[in-house]
Amino acid sequence: MKKIFIHAGPGKTGTSAIQFALLNNRELLQSKGIFYPDHPADENNVSSGNFSRVLSKKQSKSFVVDTKKVKQLKREFDSSLCDVMLLSSEHFFPLLTELNQAFENVTFILYLRNPIDVIESGYNQAVKRAFKTEKLQAKRHVEFRVLSLIEQLYENNSELDIILRPYSSQLFVRNNLISDLLSVFDIDFIVDEDQSINPSYCFEALELKRQLNHHFNDKSAVKIDKILQSYTEGKKDFSLLSPDVYEALRIKVTHQLEQFISRFSLTHLQPYLQELQNQTQKSFVQQKASVEDYESVLRFLEKRDGSLYLQIIDVIKDSEVVDSNLHLAVNNNPAQAQRQPPVTVSDEQEDYSFISKVVEEIKAKPNINEVRFCRELGLALEKAGRIDEAVMFFKAVLYFKPDAEMIKNKLKKYT
Repeated sequence: MKKIFIHAGPGKTGTSAIQFALLNNRELLQSKGIFYPDHPADENNVSSGNFSRVLSKKQSKSFVVDTKKVKQLKREFDSSLCDVMLLSSEHFFPLLTELNQAFENVTFILYLRNPIDVIESGYNQAVKRAFKTEKLQAKRHVEFRVLSLIEQLYENNSELDIILRPYSSQLFVRNNLISDLLSVFDIDFIVDEDQSINPSYCFEALELKRQLNHHFNDKSAVKIDKILQSYTEGKKDFSLLSPDVYEALRIKVTHQLEQFISRFSLTHLQPYLQELQNQTQKSFVQQKASVEDYESVLRFLEKRDGSLYLQIIDVIKDSEVVDSNLHLAVNNNPAQAQRQPPVTVSDEQEDYSFISKVVEEIKAKPNINEVRFCRELGLALEKAGRIDEAVMFFKAVLYFKPDAEMIKNKLKKYT
């Protein structure tokens, strides 16, 4: 009998990695009797899986199960020589009841991931792709969405066949997510361990991207994202949640999982419960990057894409909203100093020549007004070591624009 399995995530449980592996091993799966429909992926090898083969958008823009698409998919499956069809998408997660009605003889595969980890991973993703600029706000309420949904479905007498797997590298088959998923089909699958899809940023890259989100939300942002994903010199295992918040949330989620296991007699999840009960927080860091943090990532970015780096530098210099430490990192950057070498002033004639040259350069820039003129001249004087004169122009900036935070920080430093 032909059988259908639907992997429904949910989000932040390695769905991109799973879909990448399945998509690139369709022939191998087919040789094992598993039909996995084709689907597109973006330049980062990230996709939404098979959702477009099953779901359509209503006028309200929410997804619904499209019965015409389901019938077409069933016809393709029936015409194949495979006994199993496997579908994957995190977009399936809210629609388990509807999918259960649309498909016959279907089993759902869901992963349980510690929701505390989901908070931090989701925040990292929001900075990466949703251009988030705010710091992570501590949450006092969290729950296993998967458990809550299953409880609701069972309470409504829904006859769902669900396989629950713990999302834990220590508990995965072969300590690997893809091997774990395919173990459901008795397939001993070995995946390329070096292939990482949609990795989270390390701390320094996260903070730089968060600052750049104020200004970059176009094609340049895609380039920045791709480069920052490959920056691995900083803090990789870190937590932005304060220790007291983390511990309060840990107690809540372990209690919810313990009650769920007891209620539905799911003893195979006991090792996962024990892991969460004994889990300790990753190293807590205050969400404020240092000048050295920014300098390190900027140097890396410059090596990978010099023109993009210069574009970023120019934007940061003119920004009134980015972190003051990022401004300092830009001004202290050796490469930036090389682009605009400090001028040694020895007499009044050279003095005038220097000022005249700087003024002409500033006037040639687009969109120059009083505020930006004073700001640019102040920064040029500061770079040349003429601090007293720079302070005069910084004060002029605040006269026109009292909320210029970067200039306020300059004046605090020098007055």
